[in-house]
Amino acid sequence: MPHTTRSVSGDRTATAMGMRRLTNKARIEAFLRRNPELHIYSLGDLDDYFWPDTTWYGWEEAGEIRDLVLLYTGSTLPTVVGISEQPPGIWELLRAVCPLLPERFSAHLSPCVEKAFEQTHQIAPHGPHYKMGLHDATRAGRIDCSRIIRLTRHDLDDLLRLYGESYPGNWFDPRMLETGQ
Repeated sequence: MPHTTRSVSGDRTATAMGMRRLTNKARIEAFLRRNPELHIYSLGDLDDYFWPDTTWYGWEEAGEIRDLVLLYTGSTLPTVVGISEQPPGIWELLRAVCPLLPERFSAHLSPCVEKAFEQTHQIAPHGPHYKMGLHDATRAGRIDCSRIIRLTRHDLDDLLRLYGESYPGNWFDPRMLETGQ
């Protein structure tokens, strides 16, 4: 399912009612794992390394998380992730969370939900963002991995050059090399 990457900045005047800040990592993970391909980046942000830089907001219904918005503040420009299989619910949640967000941020959003910010922010679309998922794990087992090396801080210059040439204007946080992942 495609979603869109955007930069958002502006005045925060909406009210935040009916949503909660979520802090239970296991409950958040259970919600995200319902559709891991859709929420793969948010699942990564549950890692102990990234967790301190995350704030999670959600709607709950009958004790179950219905929708989820992530604010990641571990980079220079904070990132808001509002991706859902049910865009009307995520739109409502984004409107409720809006006053709690920084004035300026990057956003990964389900299609058309950027309208939640139309009255409070200027939106600069950066185009669709696609994710891939591997559904047949046996195919991965047939790949020769004997020459794979783990990247470290010593590879930073090469990685920055690769991103600059192949993926210009996109995000890479050098701190990720410290995770060993």
